Amino acid sequence: MAKRKGYTSFNVPRSVVNVVRSMCADYDRRALLIRSDAPLSQRYIELNGAIDRALEFVECGIRRTILDDIHLGRGYGYSPASAILSKNAYYARKVKAVYMIACELKLL
Repeated sequence: MAKRKGYTSFNVPRSVVNVVRSMCADYDRRALLIRSDAPLSQRYIELNGAIDRALEFVECGIRRTILDDIHLGRGYGYSPASAILSKNAYYARKVKAVYMIACELKLL
């Protein structure tokens, strides 16, 4: 399989990208457990807050779409944000979002 070039501009290792994808995939479950007052809800609030802080630079209307695209591995052609953004703008936001989430989670 060919190496993806998308994350090289921020020097994010592939293993960190995989961890960020799994954290984004678990976002909804943690949000549900926060509302149900689970024993680890304080830690879940910190993790979801870190992801929310990292996505502040993305426009409000597409934050959830970018988050879903990160954890599903969708590209520009399959993303609902493709109707709003150009291809280069979409990938620039997605790559920066992965980098910022990794920094907020202190993985880099």
